[in-house]
This record gives sequence, C-alpha cells and structure tokens, in this order.
Amino acid sequence: MKNFLLALLTLALSLPLAAQEEINQRIDRSQDKMAKPGMQADIDQPKLDNSDFERMVNTRLMVDFRKTAIEAMELSEDEINEFDPIFDDYQRDKEAITARRRNLINQYREEMSEDDTPKDELGETGEFIEDYWELDIAEMELKKDYFDRLDDEIGAKKALKFFALDAAFKDRVDRMRLLRSIPTLVVLEPGYVSYQRELDDFNRWATMNIDGKVDLNHEFIGEGLNKLLNAVEAMKNAEAISIGNFTATKGLILEKAKAMQTDRHSDEHADYAADAFKHTASLLSEIATQDRFSTPQSQLDKLKQAAEAINPDQLLTDQKEHVYTFFDAAEKVLNDLVSQNKDAKSFGSTNR
Repeated sequence: MKNFLLALLTLALSLPLAAQEEINQRIDRSQDKMAKPGMQADIDQPKLDNSDFERMVNTRLMVDFRKTAIEAMELSEDEINEFDPIFDDYQRDKEAITARRRNLINQYREEMSEDDTPKDELGETGEFIEDYWELDIAEMELKKDYFDRLDDEIGAKKALKFFALDAAFKDRVDRMRLLRSIPTLVVLEPGYVSYQRELDDFNRWATMNIDGKVDLNHEFIGEGLNKLLNAVEAMKNAEAISIGNFTATKGLILEKAKAMQTDRHSDEHADYAADAFKHTASLLSEIATQDRFSTPQSQLDKLKQAAEAINPDQLLTDQKEHVYTFFDAAEKVLNDLVSQNKDAKSFGSTNR
C-alpha cells in the first residue's frame, strides 16, 4: 500500500517535471553552476540553444513556441532583439527550478523506499510537500522577475501576453504527458475537462485583450465571438445541454462577424455587431435559464443591456466601451455556467 500511495503522489507532483524533461532532453547542458541566491550550487544549469529548443518543440508538439510568441506579441525587430536574451534566460532559469524539483522527487523516492516507521514516513512526506510548494513559490517569483524585465523592454501588455502563451504551452505539454501516463483519464475525466481547452482559449483571449482593439477591420470582435461560441458549443456538447437551432444561430452570428470584416468602409458595422451580440446573449441566456443552472439574473441583465447598448446609427468604432462591456459580461456568464457544472459534478460524486 505504501508503494502504491507513493507512486500516486510522485506521479501527480512530477507530471509537470516529466513534461519539462521531455522538452529539455535534447537541449545541450552546460557546466555552468547556478549563481542565483537560494538555488542549489551543485546542479548543472542548462544553457538553451534556440534552434535546438525550437526543433524539439516542433517535433513534439508541432509548435514553434518562440516564433508563436513573437508573432502573437507583434514584436518589432528592435523588440525581438531585446526579447531573445530574456527568453533564453527565462528558459534557463525555469530549467534550474525543474532540476531542483527532479532532485527533490528522487530524494523522496529513496527515503520512502527505506524501512522506516509510519511516523517517520509521514514526517518525510510532510517535508517533501513543503519543499515542493517552495519550488512553486520560486516559479512564481521567477515569473514576477521576468515580467519586470519584459515590461521594461516590450511593455506590460505584451509581457502579459507572453506569460499567457507560456501557460498555455505548459498546460498542453502537461496534459499530453498525463494522458500518456494514465490513458484511462481520457474516459474517466469529468465532462467539463473535455472543453477546458476551448474555455481557456477564450479566457486567455479576454485576458490578453484587456484594453481591446476595436478598429475598422473588426478582427477583435470576430476573434472574440469565434472563441466565445467555440467554448459555448464545446460545453453544450459535453454537458448534453439542449439549445434550439444552435448551429444555425452560431452560423448567423459568425456571418455577421465576417460581414464586419469584409467591407471596412461599410456603414452597417454597428448593425452587424448589434445583431451578433443580441443573438449571442440570447444563446447564453437560454442555457443559463435552464433548470440545472441558477445564474444570477443581474449577470444576464448586464449581458443583455451590453448587447442592446450598440446603436446602429452610430459608428461602431465610437462605441468601443459597449463592445468591451459585452465581452466582459459574456466571460462572467460563461465561467459561471462552467463553475456550476463543476460544482454539480463534485456534489454528485460525493453523494454516491
């Protein structure tokens, strides 16, 4: 039993580590020692080579993370020159923490393999968890330090976007590793896990577009509606939520969004946006008012008011605040619905 519990604990805590190792296994390691205060001096600190790192990412995940990040942040040539050394330093320092985590887990495995008393084993487990969480804190402090560096060179908004992309990349690697380690999770995981990717995609878009960008091409609105509706549809399918004419309504909304981007000089952009927002608000309200949900009416009212606030007789670019308010309200309603789904699953599992 002890070995079984040990295996479960170390698997759960080491999955992010294993995923990082999978990326780093083809990266040349230097013999430089870590110089940062508080880091173990006897762990080799790897020096990331951009080309090796990018080849590894492309091979394993079909994603060129560095290139994707640069394109997503829309960096100028000067900003890229400032970003590259910071990117390399960040990857190197992340690997230093990963090395400490690897040593900690290996040490814990060795200690638990010894023939100790149950009391000693509990003490060792407690110390292990505390040390592990200390490394989580170190990772957050590392992000804070590098956010400051990126903020100085490329600005806070682009720095925030980088860390959102970094989190998305890490989540994807961790999940791939997890499903390879425990294939049955594909079947056993709760329904809401199956649409977490779409939800995260929309939430990250909303986070990275705090200030919005409503201009004549209206890509901001089109992208936002696409991601929002993809998340709603994924939730609807996974949770078996019945919505009349969903496919047709979604198609109509996206058609309006596309029309806004087709002719930049059309005087009907506000009409298209108003129709798209009203239909989107109606879809979310239809879900939220079903018996299984208890979404606050105030949230639904705010969403409806934001959709109806668009004036068709006024330029849409002069109504930016209404657009931002709409997406903010939609984000709150959607995440509330997902939260209720999770709570319902948790309640059901504890009452079986």
